[in-house]
Amino acid sequence: MAVERELGRGGQATVYSAKDLRMDRSVALKVLSTTVGSVPADRMERFRREASSVAHIDHPCICDVFEADFESDPPYIAMRLVKGESI
Repeated sequence: MAVERELGRGGQATVYSAKDLRMDRSVALKVLSTTVGSVPADRMERFRREASSVAHIDHPCICDVFEADFESDPPYIAMRLVKGESI
């Protein structure tokens, strides 16, 4: 993945516009905020549940999850990038 720019930041993660170089597509890359490579178990579990829950939903208003890697440093979820304005 090649990060292009930051789209937003929340309490748990930062979302970037990125390029999936293997599949040649734009993605939204949600990266879990970490402190020197360590993530508390409860935060990691919440991040895993989020990715799993969203991946099982098939709805036009929910972004598709393309990939998730919880072993990388930092952990991330790659999902469909939807162009639009911030609400």
